[in-house]
Amino acid sequence: MQWRKDMIVNKNYEHDIILVLLLLLIAASVYLERSFSFVFIGIACVYLIGLKWYNREIGRDLTLNLSYESINVFQGESMELNWTISNHSIIPYLNGYLSFSAKDHVVNDDYLYTARKGYSEYRVPVSIPGKSNVSICIPFKAVKRGHGQIKHIQLTFPHLLNFDYFTLRYQDSKHYECIVYPNYQPVAPVKHSRNQTPGRTITIHSPYEDILQPSGTRDYVTSDPFHRIHWKASAKMQKLQTKIYDRNHYVIWTIIINIAEKSRLGNLYTSPYLEKILSEAAFISKVLIQSGYEVEIYVNEYGSFHLQSGCDINQLKRILNLLTRIGGGYMIHPIQYTFHRLLRLCAQPRTIILIGDYNETDDGILNKLNKQGHYVYHTEDFHLKPIVKGRGMYG
Repeated sequence: MQWRKDMIVNKNYEHDIILVLLLLLIAASVYLERSFSFVFIGIACVYLIGLKWYNREIGRDLTLNLSYESINVFQGESMELNWTISNHSIIPYLNGYLSFSAKDHVVNDDYLYTARKGYSEYRVPVSIPGKSNVSICIPFKAVKRGHGQIKHIQLTFPHLLNFDYFTLRYQDSKHYECIVYPNYQPVAPVKHSRNQTPGRTITIHSPYEDILQPSGTRDYVTSDPFHRIHWKASAKMQKLQTKIYDRNHYVIWTIIINIAEKSRLGNLYTSPYLEKILSEAAFISKVLIQSGYEVEIYVNEYGSFHLQSGCDINQLKRILNLLTRIGGGYMIHPIQYTFHRLLRLCAQPRTIILIGDYNETDDGILNKLNKQGHYVYHTEDFHLKPIVKGRGMYG
């Protein structure tokens, strides 16, 4: 059963009281020889049996159908929770309400009941006749970045036989998750740097060809090597054809998100410009992935977290999901840990973008990254600017 029943009055205690009164009434009727009182005894017996059956059947054939997939929106957009409650029994549930709690990154003023720090409780009036399905649509507006599950789902209805209330608490551990992505903050320019290293990214401006990735044929010219002739295509076209291979190079963008700032005492704290930092990271990631480049993320939270590189729409979703969860009060590590990690692990040149607070005391390690062939940039006034002097956007 999906529901756990909570009765305001203890049902066993209630049954015991009625049973004791019923036995006393039977004894008094027999002693006083009042046969008419057995009519009331019969009515009381029927009520007691009905009460016991009703308490046992409450919530047994009641099903809440909801999707366990997350709902993803951006700030300012609207979303809807669509739930269906199926009642397979003849017992009606009338004049009650559906209650649940959600984080305050989404709001609905129509059904808001109470609000406390970080969470809001909502109550939606609902009645469920017997043998019926009831659809509930609850609109929300995303007001700020964040994520959270819909929790504490309950149904509360008046008891039909004892005139108190009972509550059905939803027991399934899986719930809706509402995810509000950060908005895109444009940053210009976002252009790729020159990188002459073989890799997996296909381009027409690379000197490297992948002989395992043929892309077609063209007419043979005298300067073509003999081993590049495609004999089957030549026989079909009745003239010599030369194989064409995909050209590629290694292009990967590493976005380092520094969510920390230092106090005058040297302590780290979450930057007051966190939302701006994450919005810039979201925009840069979107532009690069839409251009077909691989993007990886480093963030100095969760112990210098690293999101592996990718270049498809699923990678963008992973990045947005990560950005949504940043800034939750987890331990912040110095950004220097991430720089040293890149020095140790990244042998092939890449373009590095630092988003967040930049301290000139880090120039030494950033110069080492530059000497390894990396291109290092920093977002400043919504522009990408090279950190190390003498190295422009195109090297």
